[in-house]
Amino acid sequence: MLVVTARLTVDPDRIDEFEALARRLWEETHRREPGCRRYEYVRLAERGHYLTLMTFDDHDAFLTHQASAHHTDIAAGPMRALVTSIGLEFGAALDGASGTVDEPGSEPLDVDPSLREHYAVRYPAPDFGAWG
Repeated sequence: MLVVTARLTVDPDRIDEFEALARRLWEETHRREPGCRRYEYVRLAERGHYLTLMTFDDHDAFLTHQASAHHTDIAAGPMRALVTSIGLEFGAALDGASGTVDEPGSEPLDVDPSLREHYAVRYPAPDFGAWG
């Protein structure tokens, strides 16, 4: 499996337009591309910054995605005008340690409360409300 990540910076004044186009591209990709296993946009904590996570069966499926009419019509067209920077990185899925799960874990979980508090201080929850 080919994994592709894209880091995008979007014009902060046009975020709503970008997110509407991202939703359209997400839907078209999942509806039309059997070789695409994962395609998702992640809003990062810094306003206007996004991460796109993609997993394809192989490089050919990635090229098919890039050359598809829906990708050309959305990403290479109006969406590209909203993106101020983009960087792609390629990787390979690690067999047995990647992908999504259908059901969350159900076994009992042993958690050290003081260690959890340590991480809560070290990694505070981002305030996505600050975007507005």
